[in-house]
Amino acid sequence: MADEIQSLSSHGDRRPLVPQWLLRAIHGVDDLVHVCISLLLLGLAVAVMVNTVYEFLQSDLHFALAVTYAVNGVLFVIILMEILRTVVAHFTHGTFQLMPFIAIGIISAVRHILTVGSALTLGQEMSDTEFDRLVLELGVNTGVALGLVVALVLLRRTQLSRSEV
Repeated sequence: MADEIQSLSSHGDRRPLVPQWLLRAIHGVDDLVHVCISLLLLGLAVAVMVNTVYEFLQSDLHFALAVTYAVNGVLFVIILMEILRTVVAHFTHGTFQLMPFIAIGIISAVRHILTVGSALTLGQEMSDTEFDRLVLELGVNTGVALGLVVALVLLRRTQLSRSEV
C-alpha cells in the first residue's frame, strides 16, 4: 500500500507522499483497532448468548413467546458473529466483503419479522393504530428481506460467472 502512495517529483523519480514510518504506524493502529473490535464483538456475542439462555430458563411468559424471544436473541448473536467474521476477513484479507453485510441485513429483517409477528399473534390488546403500524413494519421488513435475498442471489451469480471466465 505504501508503494502505491507515491508521486512524481520534478526530476521524474518517485517518492512517497507520506513517510514510511507514518504509514507503518497507521497500519499498526488500524490492526490494533480491528483486534479490539473483534474481541469486543466476541465478548458481546457470548454475553448475549448467556443472557438469552438465562432469560429463557427464568421466563414467566407464555412458552411460545419465550421461545420467540430466545430465537430473537440467538439471531442477534448470529448477527454479531457475522459482523465479527467481516471484521476478521477485512483484517486478514484487507478487502471489504459485501456478502456478509447482505446476510446480516437478511437476518436482521427476519429477526424483526419474528418479533413483530409474535407481537401480533401472542401480544396484548392493541389499538387499531398500533396494529396498523405493526402490519406496516411487517410488510416493510418482508420487502427488505426479499430485496436482500434477490441482491444476494445476483451477487452470487455475478461471482460465479466471473470465476468461470
